[in-house]
Amino acid sequence: MGRYGKSGRLNLSARRYKKGGNLPNRKMRKIDTVHMKYGSLHESDAVKYISNELKIEVNSCGFFVKKEEPYLGATSDDLIGDDGIQ
Repeated sequence: MGRYGKSGRLNLSARRYKKGGNLPNRKMRKIDTVHMKYGSLHESDAVKYISNELKIEVNSCGFFVKKEEPYLGATSDDLIGDDGIQ
């Protein structure tokens, strides 16, 4: 059994978060619940319903990048109106 002191603990924490370690995998894993599956399955029905009820046009969209800060982006499921994301 090797020495276990302050330097040993530092070594353990450094190995835990090294490139390709488990931390990125834990943070990026897909969360899959019954409620999320239901939402994914019925999302298009909900969009059609709200569009018909409110008499509005709902448009699908893609990825938006902020002009002033191009390293920031966002996705939206759908857009209502033509003024985009503000």
